Amino acid sequence: MAPSSSGPGHSVLNAGTPVRLRLELPRYHSVPCVRYRIVPDCSHFMKFYYVYVLHNSKKNFIYIGYSENPKRRYQEHNLGKVRSTKPYKPLRLIFYEAYSIKSDAKRRELYLKSNKGRTTLVTMLRDYFSNIADNKSQA
Repeated sequence: MAPSSSGPGHSVLNAGTPVRLRLELPRYHSVPCVRYRIVPDCSHFMKFYYVYVLHNSKKNFIYIGYSENPKRRYQEHNLGKVRSTKPYKPLRLIFYEAYSIKSDAKRRELYLKSNKGRTTLVTMLRDYFSNIADNKSQA
């Protein structure tokens, strides 16, 4: 039975499982051949939680945060919408980790904010920070 439409690019099978129609262009044809394949929409159970590190090299400022939407959160930081980072913009995203369980991400954020965690972070990003130091000494 044909899927019924429930929005642009989406269809719903009889079982109620949302699916996404994907346009595929096979590479082995000289002329593009269009096929449609029904792909399950996995967005409802593939949610990730992110721990991220922002840095301002001019002011030697490191910010460690947590977000479910890191792209939006990064923009909020650089637009000055976050009080704790507003005086330190522009910020650069230098590191992030993804977790499938929220409590794991929060635990990692708290660890990286601790003294031992910051030491671990600086050790993990040793090459990044050494390049920053080299660029400052050359300027």
